[in-house]
Amino acid sequence: LRPVPPGRVGAIYVAGDQVSLGYLGRPGRTAGRFVADPFAGDGSRMYHTGDLALRGLDGELEFVGRADDQVQLKGFRVELGEVEAAVRELDGVTDVAVTVASTGDHLVAHVVGRIPGDLTALLSAKLPAHMVPGRVLPVAALPLTVNGKLDRKALIESAQDTSPPVSDSALAALVDIFAATLSDSQVDGDTDFFRAGGDSIVAITVINRARALGLPIAPRDVFLLRTPRALAEHLGTRAAPERPAPVRREGGPIPPTPIILRQRELGGSLARFAQARTLLVPEGIGHADVERAANTVVAAHPTLRLRLRAEHGVWTLGTGPDRGITVVRHDTAAADATTVANEAAGRLDPVSGEVIAFAWLEPARTLVVTAHHLAVDAVSWLILLDDLATALRGDPLVPPTTSFAEYAEALALGSAHAIDGLGHWLTTLQAPALLPEVDGLRETTVVLAPEVSDRVIRTAPTALGVDLTELLCGALRAALTRVQPTPSDLAIDLERHGRVPALEHHDYTRTVGWFTAIAPVRLTAHTDPVAAAHEVAARRPEERAHIAYGQLRHLNAQSAPLLTARPQVLFNYLGRGSESQALHITGGGQGSPYAVEVNAWLDETTGSLRAEFTLAEGIPDDIAGHWLDALEAIAEASATAERTAPVTPLQRGLFFQAQLAGPAGHYVAQSWFTFDRRLDTDALADAMAHVIARHPVVGAGFTTDDDGNPVQVLKAGRRVPVRTVELVTDAEVDALRARDRDTGFDPGEPPLIRLTVVRLPDGRDGLLLSYHLLLWDGWSREIVLRDLFDAYQAAVTGELAAPALAVPGFEEHARALDAKDTAVSERFWAEHLAGLSGPTLLAGAAPALSDDLPGTLLHTVSAELSELLRDAAKTHGVTLNSILTGAFGLLLAARTGRADAVFGVTVSGREGEGLEDVVGVLLNTVPMWTRARPDDTVR
Repeated sequence: LRPVPPGRVGAIYVAGDQVSLGYLGRPGRTAGRFVADPFAGDGSRMYHTGDLALRGLDGELEFVGRADDQVQLKGFRVELGEVEAAVRELDGVTDVAVTVASTGDHLVAHVVGRIPGDLTALLSAKLPAHMVPGRVLPVAALPLTVNGKLDRKALIESAQDTSPPVSDSALAALVDIFAATLSDSQVDGDTDFFRAGGDSIVAITVINRARALGLPIAPRDVFLLRTPRALAEHLGTRAAPERPAPVRREGGPIPPTPIILRQRELGGSLARFAQARTLLVPEGIGHADVERAANTVVAAHPTLRLRLRAEHGVWTLGTGPDRGITVVRHDTAAADATTVANEAAGRLDPVSGEVIAFAWLEPARTLVVTAHHLAVDAVSWLILLDDLATALRGDPLVPPTTSFAEYAEALALGSAHAIDGLGHWLTTLQAPALLPEVDGLRETTVVLAPEVSDRVIRTAPTALGVDLTELLCGALRAALTRVQPTPSDLAIDLERHGRVPALEHHDYTRTVGWFTAIAPVRLTAHTDPVAAAHEVAARRPEERAHIAYGQLRHLNAQSAPLLTARPQVLFNYLGRGSESQALHITGGGQGSPYAVEVNAWLDETTGSLRAEFTLAEGIPDDIAGHWLDALEAIAEASATAERTAPVTPLQRGLFFQAQLAGPAGHYVAQSWFTFDRRLDTDALADAMAHVIARHPVVGAGFTTDDDGNPVQVLKAGRRVPVRTVELVTDAEVDALRARDRDTGFDPGEPPLIRLTVVRLPDGRDGLLLSYHLLLWDGWSREIVLRDLFDAYQAAVTGELAAPALAVPGFEEHARALDAKDTAVSERFWAEHLAGLSGPTLLAGAAPALSDDLPGTLLHTVSAELSELLRDAAKTHGVTLNSILTGAFGLLLAARTGRADAVFGVTVSGREGEGLEDVVGVLLNTVPMWTRARPDDTVR
């Protein structure tokens, strides 16, 4: 830090008594903004304002802009670098720059590389809502200025050029739709649907309501774009997709689908196999209006006229003609919705075509809808209730999508060819039956505390690398192991909504029917729920595989007899919703074919995960408690999870050399400090833990992945023990330092740091910090020491705040480097070194290897010569480093007798923006080729 000369632009720092000690409770930001004042000898600090100014000849400062990327957005101060670091961490992203949209109300991410489909969800798990970009633009490369810096102005202009016209009416309509479906009046244009409580089932309601207003949103749009503004912008760039008109069929046979054939196989009575929901009707609507709306909806959805023909165990389906629907009217306040629904369930009969019933509770202004399960599923209810509300307003219904009959026919036609994966399914179902036979079923419901639920839902999927359904199923597998008499492999049926298009042009977003798909997964015995979840993730069938299994199991006559074995456990995650609000239908007599059946959901009103366990006789109730315990273990594991990340090029080389050298101290560096007081070893250990939490690479270990590539292993909560020894003489200290260095480190056994406090005479202490060179470079050393001693001082005084992760961090930098195309670098260096005859071998072609540490030759250049060299650099417009590098090349040429010399030079690796405070090995060594020609002067 030194003053800039007049006429130059520099950074503005504020010093003096008015400067505070830092940000309260924000040690990370404090370290980046409050720096030691080099112009004062009292240890005071300067504040880095982030402003740039031109220093005039008269000493006046002319403001010219900001040095950092801090912006104001919606009343928040946002560091763009922090957002960019979070995006760079995502798989597939090569580089990114974030700007503020021209409207000033959201961020725009300009992404190089592959944009993850769930980018917003991944960022939402790491960043506050106001820091998640509202728009993501793919770019081939980030524009640079002539000085090689990021050209944000060009980015902003390009974003404006590519911005589609946003219809105010479309945006307003989508905001209203989001608010209605999420039951949240605080929705705005940048509200993330899934972060605000939406799920894949509720998304279908958004799609249908948007289409009702003429907004052609596709199912994937909601998952990719997620906010009203992004959806509205997207609508400005596309026309409504052209799809074949759905075939409306009346009458005629419909092939039974796999889930319906499964129901036939399970047997039992279909009586009262029903579901029910209620709809609150606005004032001013009477019985006649309700009946008219009911008839409109039933006419629009042929499946609500489904008819089952069952003869000699053979089921066929069809739809009856459109007919009048009578809505039963209850005009007494005593009428109860659950009682009415159960009465209606008794009247339903799919054989006679009676699969839906309506009742109007006039005093409560409530419409009770009861439907046979053969005709509806959870998604169907969203469609039905939405259509009823639309019809009650007198508005036309949205045009239908692919019919259930088309879906069923497509599955049946494809079943003859759906033989792929048969061997996998046979092996899956060969898992032994180790639970009691199904008998004496009972139900119990358990609730996970909201705070634990939040960690499982928000933190664990990202930290542990598996999605929520896999975590919940993994917890169940661990709980099952606790109750199995002989823990062994177990097959579990997994249930999904099943609305995967059977043909490319199919669209089931407005199709009423029973689409559920069930397929098994075979899991080994686990007591560790995290390990079980990872196995679920590895073995869990994809949604399309669920459909394929159903075809093999129920539609293909050749494969069906081979797949009759049934798992003893079923797991179903229903997503976010209020399942408890559905009306309970009693006396269905269906029961469960499983010894253990678990239906879990997130209750949006309480924020708690809930699960209903249906258990057979002989399965202890403790299994539900074991499941809760497993989820708590998952929540705890997510706080200290171990993860791997790529290494930088120099780390890769160091790791290779360290493996060759073994545990010897060849790659150990040391720092030695003396203090005029005794050190608090507990505070020192806390301070180092603080540094590791802020810069995870400080506590890293190193190993290789399955492909043999070096990786860094990062783990939250890692601590470094502090050793204490008592010594007297300098010779004893020197011997300690030598022994500690020679001890070395095993890169695979972190931490690769040792802290030794040496108790010296006269109340003095020494501190020896030994560390492996894989952890950080020389530039980073100063940052580590600064943060360590700042944290130590805070720990001693009891003011050590919770650590803030440094942003950007080394992990994302390493990932960004790893994502780059190495072929580009190889081509560059091949062209740059073209014509070089060979390496410069100063020590000969095969020098002898030695275990001894290399010696050091130290030569001090005189002050006079140093000044001459600096003057020469200024005269010729080069740096002093260039002069010294050129001189070294000439020396090598003279020693080897060759005109060309090539040798390694180090570069900081911190040319990108925001890398000044990154801790890690960013340093790199690149080849320098110098040429000495007889007719050239030294200059």
